[in-house]
Amino acid sequence: MWIHIMCAHRAGPAATAAAIVLSVWPAAFSSAGIAVDELSIESTTEPGSSHAGAIVVTNRGETTEVARVYQTDYMFFSDGSNAYGEPGELDRSNAEWITFGPRLLELPPGASSAIEYMVDVPDDDALVGTYWSLIMVEEIPGGSSPSDQADGRVEEMEAGVSQVLRYGVQIATHVGDGGTRTLQFGDKMLTVAADGARVLHADVENTGERGLRPFLWVELYDSDGIRLGPYQSGRKRLYPGTSVRYSVDLSEAPSGSYQAFVVVDNGDEYAFGAQYGLEF
Repeated sequence: MWIHIMCAHRAGPAATAAAIVLSVWPAAFSSAGIAVDELSIESTTEPGSSHAGAIVVTNRGETTEVARVYQTDYMFFSDGSNAYGEPGELDRSNAEWITFGPRLLELPPGASSAIEYMVDVPDDDALVGTYWSLIMVEEIPGGSSPSDQADGRVEEMEAGVSQVLRYGVQIATHVGDGGTRTLQFGDKMLTVAADGARVLHADVENTGERGLRPFLWVELYDSDGIRLGPYQSGRKRLYPGTSVRYSVDLSEAPSGSYQAFVVVDNGDEYAFGAQYGLEF
């Protein structure tokens, strides 16, 4: 979910506006306004097959809300940046396989509605690995419709701050069981806070063809070969070409010099390791 803070003021007959976009992925549902039931939907299928599904959108607020529904491509990286391209722009986008509707939702307080979608996988034996894109559900400020915005009626908004919610629902298609599974370790960094908390940060990139959802764990060995750990970080989703940053709390380990064995584990036969020297 993204939270947009939109600031607007009136400046004579024409209004000027500035928008600050804060990306939060994923985030807890808000206590009011629209909410979606899932932020990630995965399926495993074969070339030439089709499958359908639905995304349920609920208005948790006390006023009628309007939301628009559209597609984007999506990439994310270990430095925290995200990229949202035109649907079908990426080599591994499945946006053009997806039809969905409605494109506009109007939800009274407490009401729910479903965005129904169909994924038609091309009958192409060259398809291998994972393909994905986003279906966006974006709340329209003040319940105004797209035609209201085109007519300029949103320019009558008084000076102030309004919160706009935008949910990105990941639709991922794994074609068969094929596709290479490879990960590459990138930068690492050990941070020490003022209170003595020590955290190891490790960047990992999916360099294969298949989406993975691994967790990371660390074992420390001191100069006497005594093992400490394992210390574990939670699972993170990694599509081909994307990267994430894992963070592992090592605060319980005494100060000293260690060999750190870092393992990114998909929970199956696919695991990837690296070795670092650490001192704290």
